[in-house]
Amino acid sequence: MASYRWHSMPRIQLAILWSGIESLFNVSTEVSFRVTLYIARFLAGRDDIKANEIFKKVKKLYNMRSSAVHGNKMKEDISSFVDDSAALLNQLILSSAEIGELPTAIADLILWDILSQNYDRWPKEKVIRFPMNKRGV
Repeated sequence: MASYRWHSMPRIQLAILWSGIESLFNVSTEVSFRVTLYIARFLAGRDDIKANEIFKKVKKLYNMRSSAVHGNKMKEDISSFVDDSAALLNQLILSSAEIGELPTAIADLILWDILSQNYDRWPKEKVIRFPMNKRGV
């Protein structure tokens, strides 16, 4: 966590912090969306209002990370985004320590919970049905 401070360039600091954040969730597809969604649900639980607020903040941080890493022109001073990203990583680590499990281990459960909460809102023709075994599981 402290290694990002050794670099004087904020772009590199963001890259280091976000590599730590992303590694907690082990996401390989739709990274921007999934990492943001998983973080919001991991930190907010079932509180939809809080999850939405966290989602918006994390999305903004992730977008700044993307701009920094891909060499885009930066209009804003990114030092505050470095500080906010470091605070986010710290919060994720502390929350993981409190529950005794990394977010990687529960990322699929978070996604399943989100999908099952919204099951009734899905158009019936687009619902994916998973086959059950003989016990109905």
